[in-house]
Amino acid sequence: MAHTITVRGLGASPGRVKGVLVLSVAEAARLGPARPVILVLRDCRSDDARALVNAAALVSVRGGVTGHGAIIARALGKPCIVACRHLDPKPADGELVVRPEGGEPVVIREGDEVEVDGAKGLITVTLALALALALAGDKVV
Repeated sequence: MAHTITVRGLGASPGRVKGVLVLSVAEAARLGPARPVILVLRDCRSDDARALVNAAALVSVRGGVTGHGAIIARALGKPCIVACRHLDPKPADGELVVRPEGGEPVVIREGDEVEVDGAKGLITVTLALALALALAGDKVV
């Protein structure tokens, strides 16, 4: 049985897609044409909009359904989740830290596979076996 971490945000554009986690606009541009990438940003600024063309989905720590990233994602027909307050992207380190309330932080690495459900506002990561055993179960934050 696979162990997962599921993070809740606010669904801003519907759709469901699996892809590789990327934490920068540059990585989305580099990898996006070759395979589906899930772009996770702290905040989507207007100059980040071009990256959405290369990304299969957008996840933002801040913002709302009327924010720039959400509007562009809807226009492009791509899933988008905003207001994911339990995520802490660290692009310089290639890490996405999940900080559940009352729990230990979990580090997800750039390049790991994640699944986005934009209608439900859920991001799901299937954990590597060693990490799954350390956590001993599925987590939802």
